[in-house]
Amino acid sequence: MNYLRPDWKNSESYKFNPKTLSYRGYAWEFLRRNPKFQEEGTRALASGSGREREQVASKFGLRDLVSYCDEYVPGKPELVWLAEALCEPPVVHRRGKANPIQTYQLGQVALIFDLDATVTSGPAAIDAYLWDARRTLMEERNRYISTLSSSDERVVRAKSPSIRKAKLFTWLRTYDAIECMGASQKEAAKILYPEDFVPEPFTKKTKELAAQKRVSDDRRRAMSLVDNEYLSLVPLDYLQDKSKR
Repeated sequence: MNYLRPDWKNSESYKFNPKTLSYRGYAWEFLRRNPKFQEEGTRALASGSGREREQVASKFGLRDLVSYCDEYVPGKPELVWLAEALCEPPVVHRRGKANPIQTYQLGQVALIFDLDATVTSGPAAIDAYLWDARRTLMEERNRYISTLSSSDERVVRAKSPSIRKAKLFTWLRTYDAIECMGASQKEAAKILYPEDFVPEPFTKKTKELAAQKRVSDDRRRAMSLVDNEYLSLVPLDYLQDKSKR
């Protein structure tokens, strides 16, 4: 397997548009940099064991295991997060028609969670499940509201994502710079925050120390996302169109 690592110094070397990449896409970018995922995923894919692939995929919050070398493609069937794999209620087939085992009244919705698939993924996978369930329920609510009279309609309010995409790209480049390429915090700061190294016109001072502190914070956030918090990004996509960040 070959993975051509982008040049962190050049934002153009990344094979995606940082402004349009979805939160799911960023989640994949952080996960594919996880050394444990690289090692275990490569071994499982080479083993030919379907059970081992399934276990590794579940451990890292994926429905199916894919190589860390694969680029993120929106809608690609192989790259689906566990949070996007909510189960449909069971049905029985009678006279060519699919009927739910339990009958629901108008306005009632049932979701089934496969907790076995999230055991090894940790709490972040559960959070992703719940957020995706919220998105599904919102969609069902909107469909239900459309059947009501206009006097019964209420406005659906949603908050903006708490993580700005601009920061995600900076955190990603910081991880590539320090953890992958061995750059120092000062070297990373000069590239990522060049304006802080320009002397002020009167004092001739720079904000070099502040920039290095910012890079230190960026590195900490990036490492946390690579380790396991990448799953917290998955549910934010349903807010993306409403967010101006």
